[in-house]
Amino acid sequence: MTRNNFLKQLGINGAALMAVYCGTHALTSCKNEDISTNTKLTLDLTDPKNSSLKTIGGYLVLEEKQLVIAKVAANEYVTVTRLCTHENQLKIIYKSGEFYCEAHQATYNHLGKGTKTFNENGTKGIQTFPTTVEGNIITINI
Repeated sequence: MTRNNFLKQLGINGAALMAVYCGTHALTSCKNEDISTNTKLTLDLTDPKNSSLKTIGGYLVLEEKQLVIAKVAANEYVTVTRLCTHENQLKIIYKSGEFYCEAHQATYNHLGKGTKTFNENGTKGIQTFPTTVEGNIITINI
């Protein structure tokens, strides 16, 4: 549930809703938001901009989709959100065989489960997306 819908359900609307929303815009959600859109994103491994995905341990940040995809084994790719659940920063990369938050050094395994986190938010893990490869085409279901 979004903050806006929650406040509406409480009966807060109009000017009161605007005052509450503007007063709390700097707060971050404690929930690991689901950013899935039920669409498919494809990457072509023959495209030079995707060349980092040809090597195990290589990764690619997809800024416009707020995702990071990594080649974790021969013919196996994992895609996760870049949004770290510790403080909701877009700082997730792939490093040393795990997903890593550059801001807080929290780590997450290939299933998105927190392995080294700073608080209970990090233990919630990060969202993963089904990723398949057929030939030179990687498909990510987002």
